[in-house]
Amino acid sequence: MSEQTTVTISAVGLSNTDSSVLKVASNLLEKSGVTVQFLENEDASGTIIVVDIDTPTGRHFYNQFDYPRHRTMLVLSTETINDQRNLVLKKPIRVQTLKDVLYDIYMRLAPKTILSAQTSNKSEKAVSALPVDPNN
Repeated sequence: MSEQTTVTISAVGLSNTDSSVLKVASNLLEKSGVTVQFLENEDASGTIIVVDIDTPTGRHFYNQFDYPRHRTMLVLSTETINDQRNLVLKKPIRVQTLKDVLYDIYMRLAPKTILSAQTSNKSEKAVSALPVDPNN
């Protein structure tokens, strides 16, 4: 993508270790050309919300999550979870795995984010920033 889009990340119920892994993965994501903005602790308004459901705070948030508005929840747990709506990573989490998953989420959300930015800015440039599949 030639035009950068900022992705906001919220963290709910993460331990210090998991928060550190998330920050390192996000730094690697920025090296891939994605601008990342971390929201304050427990601010769940991010585009990507990383939730540890092994904690009471995370479990409560998971049960009350509001799905609309082009947001994605990434669930972390030590248990095997069968969740059809959300991506689930089993802890302990590897930095590279988390970075790859965040990048995949970003790529899936980026066209929606760019199109909404185009509508609000009335800019023609944003359309050229969409990924193009030469096979289609």
